[in-house]
Amino acid sequence: MRWWRLAALLVLGGFGGAGFSFGETGLSVTTDKKEYRPQEIVTIRLTNGSPESIFSHLGSQTPVFAIEGVEMKNVQGGWDSLSAWCRPPFCVYDMDAPAELRPQESVFWAWDPWIYTGGAHERVRPAAGTYRLRISYRAPATPPINQGPWLSVVSNEFTVR
Repeated sequence: MRWWRLAALLVLGGFGGAGFSFGETGLSVTTDKKEYRPQEIVTIRLTNGSPESIFSHLGSQTPVFAIEGVEMKNVQGGWDSLSAWCRPPFCVYDMDAPAELRPQESVFWAWDPWIYTGGAHERVRPAAGTYRLRISYRAPATPPINQGPWLSVVSNEFTVR
């Protein structure tokens, strides 16, 4: 079974929002370094190692919308989800269409890290801690659905000191 069919079955079966690792999808998200200062630019790389094209805002004119969540490791070892952009109804945007990433293609984006408190207007730099990014992408369309499901893939862990 092709990976995107399996992913579509998982999403349709009630497992939506689950991240998939590189080994399961052929996708990877990496950062250019493992440690950053709070105001330091983080270069994000999304690589499509799958045999099918995918679609992501990371390659579009509005790449911040590809960041589904900035996740910070908590003291229990779990992950707390934070927002990398102001969310409606607090903010309204013109969003570009997601860009196609063909098999074996990569796209890079320099993210100026801000955390939007409660998804509203107020923003702060990331606090010291361990982070990862959850990047959304759209899988290829599968019959009878005209569009592929939105899925996500998790980046490597990195530290803000």
